Amino acid sequence: MNKIRKRFNVIDFVVIVIVIGCIAGLIVRYNIIDRVTSAVKNDKVSVNFIAYKLDPDVADSVKNGQVYYTSSGNISLGEIKNISLRDSKLVYTDKDGKAQLGRDNAKRELKGSFSVEGAVTENGFMLDGVEYLAPGKELIIYSEEVQLSVIITEIK
Repeated sequence: MNKIRKRFNVIDFVVIVIVIGCIAGLIVRYNIIDRVTSAVKNDKVSVNFIAYKLDPDVADSVKNGQVYYTSSGNISLGEIKNISLRDSKLVYTDKDGKAQLGRDNAKRELKGSFSVEGAVTENGFMLDGVEYLAPGKELIIYSEEVQLSVIITEIK
């Protein structure tokens, strides 16, 4: 009788390691997704923003109480409030070659805020549980009248 010997070789070891790695990857992935999607969406925060170098017509069309949405996910930001407008800052060189700070009356700077709900996670604030917001992030928002590019300055 011939005995058939089964040998365990390197290829068998590699296949087993790959299968175990895939299983571990799936477990980690679904645990992370569960943590993000199960985050409580009842945290109400105020998101402050600024928009630079707006044309005066655009800046004047932004009014308190207008409803805005994010362009990336069509998520409602609610009503804009605490709007303040001023001339944009302008840095120029004087006749001595020194940098001076002035105002550009051809462009406007707009500051405002939204009250939004979302999840505060260990990684930051998730607007409506899906869009990450943090100070310094540029966000394109729109209403029925206008579309703006704003920079988040504060979340509190």
